[in-house]
Amino acid sequence: MQRSRRNRRKRIPREEVACRALVVVDSVQVRKQALANCRRARKTFETAEKALSVFETEIKPAYERWRRESFGPRLQEIGELEARIREFETKLDMLDMIIFRTGCSEKEAMEILEKGLTEERTEPDPEAEREAEQERQQQFREIEEWMEELEKAFEEALTENQGPFREAIRRGFSLPEVMSRFIQAFAEKAEMSEEDCLLFFSRPKVQELLREAGLEEPTEEKNPTEPISNTRVRMKKLMRELAFALHPDQCGEHDQEKLSLWHRVQEAAAAEDLDELEVLHAHMQLLTGDVGPGVSVARLQDLTQLFRQSRAAIRRRLETIKGSPAWRFHQVGERERAALRRDQESVLRARIRTQRGHLRQLEQEWRAFRRRCEGS
Repeated sequence: MQRSRRNRRKRIPREEVACRALVVVDSVQVRKQALANCRRARKTFETAEKALSVFETEIKPAYERWRRESFGPRLQEIGELEARIREFETKLDMLDMIIFRTGCSEKEAMEILEKGLTEERTEPDPEAEREAEQERQQQFREIEEWMEELEKAFEEALTENQGPFREAIRRGFSLPEVMSRFIQAFAEKAEMSEEDCLLFFSRPKVQELLREAGLEEPTEEKNPTEPISNTRVRMKKLMRELAFALHPDQCGEHDQEKLSLWHRVQEAAAAEDLDELEVLHAHMQLLTGDVGPGVSVARLQDLTQLFRQSRAAIRRRLETIKGSPAWRFHQVGERERAALRRDQESVLRARIRTQRGHLRQLEQEWRAFRRRCEGS
């Protein structure tokens, strides 16, 4: 009886028995499916990009030609009005800036402005310009040398303070607080002004040092619920990959195709155009690697996801384009173009009326300012 009870205690229920059998996976079929998905995603990306290219190279130029032929005089008048508006706005802004910075009277500010405008109209002295340019270059070299010295000192300070950093974080200080105190102490020790701090801590080498030390300012990656944060995080990731593959320091300056693509990347980054960066990222992948049977399954899956993201970016742009007058011009016939012409005519007339009113207001402000200066 005792033995049977002991055996019952040792018996393991069947449902708790783990199955350790090996499952055979057909890697050939997995690779074939991944390759087919990648090629399909690439084809749909190229189709969407072709539609966008047709709009940029054919539809939009045709619409612009039609617009110039139909509304040439009105477009010219709009251009002249915009130039005069910019001129008056610049003068008034310069007067406000002179008064704010120097604390002088309106009359003195007008004299300074007119003197400056007169000097701009005079013939520049080539020798003086050459000397000024040499002086600027010398100042730039001195600033660059100073910044490089600060970078070395900053790297040494980061290395020396790794222990205190970890100790401060262990005591409960947050990472941004530790970083802020360290940066403030370094800036005070180096006697940097606020402008120098902005210039120094925006340098790529300093940002890289902060990342390596784990002390960079927390980005929006830690709060993925905000769409703007996700956009910025994605842009940073794309820029890192694109710079590594296309920057002239990495691939040389003789590959014109990559160099042209890098210029487009810089323009998209300056405009913060995530959709354009997605498209350029796909182009970079097409330039730097082939989609073939020898590529790993993980790589094929990454490329498939990349092509799908780029295709989605192009489709979002196409959706915006489809609401533009150029797309409407391409879609309609001659009878509908007459209605489009009337719509554009009314839009341009309203724009001209608005600009004329704005220009009259600026002229009145300028005349009132001059009268005050003459009366004082």
